[in-house]
Amino acid sequence: MMRPSQETQGRGSSYPSMVDKTFKNAVMELIQSQYGSLGGGNRLSDMLASDVSKLADQFFLSKDFIRTGQLVLTVVCASERPRVGKRMANTKLKPITVNLFTDKEIHDWISGMGTQELRKKRMARILKEAYDQGVVMNLGDLSLIHLCTPLTAGRYVHSVENETNTVLPYRGTIHDMGRGATHKTQIVELYLRGIATTDIKRMTTHSLEACDNYIRGYRRVALLHQRFRVEEIPFLSGMSPSLVNEYIKLGEKYNWKTG
Repeated sequence: MMRPSQETQGRGSSYPSMVDKTFKNAVMELIQSQYGSLGGGNRLSDMLASDVSKLADQFFLSKDFIRTGQLVLTVVCASERPRVGKRMANTKLKPITVNLFTDKEIHDWISGMGTQELRKKRMARILKEAYDQGVVMNLGDLSLIHLCTPLTAGRYVHSVENETNTVLPYRGTIHDMGRGATHKTQIVELYLRGIATTDIKRMTTHSLEACDNYIRGYRRVALLHQRFRVEEIPFLSGMSPSLVNEYIKLGEKYNWKTG
């Protein structure tokens, strides 16, 4: 349970108004100031403002229309596969909008949640918001939004993954870039723990094909480990030494269980 410190107690008077800075409340103020609440008091004004806000959501769907607290980014499409030497000029990009903060995050901050914990949750949410729009951000994208280094962003992301036993959708995992071994071993370990691949797909935001491919890779290492020296397995399997070593650690942990 979070204990309010002197600092967090001060947040209570500084941030509640952020939640109320909405299009709906702007409409409500217009009704009350220009139309005298239409004779129905605050309740009628609130109902009308809610209906106008919902109507605006239905009609203003252009990517150029952003709400308060949102940011427009241009990000790599999730369907765009990387390759050696491929430049960004030859990569398919897509503009998206993400929420810089949510009402819940404001309330968590007011309630005393620590900066690091809130930043971790915020990064995880933004990665998922981007992926839901068909793109995958990288750690550099996250670092610019949060004014930190990509290394720091990576630490936060990997911390969330370890704490929740999930794989977040960013270029390092979806496009097998960066710390590729990490998410592969996470997926294989979920499989070795008896979790169905359909559930692993949902938990890790990977396709069934990708999950099955990583599991087959682990099985290949398990088979080669019975006949060859460890230093020979990377060449024979076509995998990096770091990934082979991670799979070997998993094999030893689960007594070389393969299914």
